[in-house]
Amino acid sequence: LAMTDHGAMHGAIEFFRACKGAEIKPIIGIEAYQTVWGRPMGGRDSQFDRENYHLLLLAKNMTGYRNLLKVASHSQLNGYYYRPRVDHDFLAAHAEGIVCTTGCLGAEVPQL
Repeated sequence: LAMTDHGAMHGAIEFFRACKGAEIKPIIGIEAYQTVWGRPMGGRDSQFDRENYHLLLLAKNMTGYRNLLKVASHSQLNGYYYRPRVDHDFLAAHAEGIVCTTGCLGAEVPQL
């Protein structure tokens, strides 16, 4: 059973405990907001940086969970512009243990 929050991981611990109590394997994730056109996450240009793509990130293991925490924290602290955004470079540097899907129609791939 998987659970994701938009741009954060607020419900992860409560979800994990509930699943463990019910003997269900929890899959923790985040629906991240990715910067568009390869823009850096620190950009604040209203013409280019207000838009974002959606990405579904799921932790495969403890390394992935730790990397999800880094993505969630870094996007809130360093990429926030209307939403907590993350760029390609940061995702690539913290990809170990994470499964990444296009998520929904708001993702980059469906908009190509």
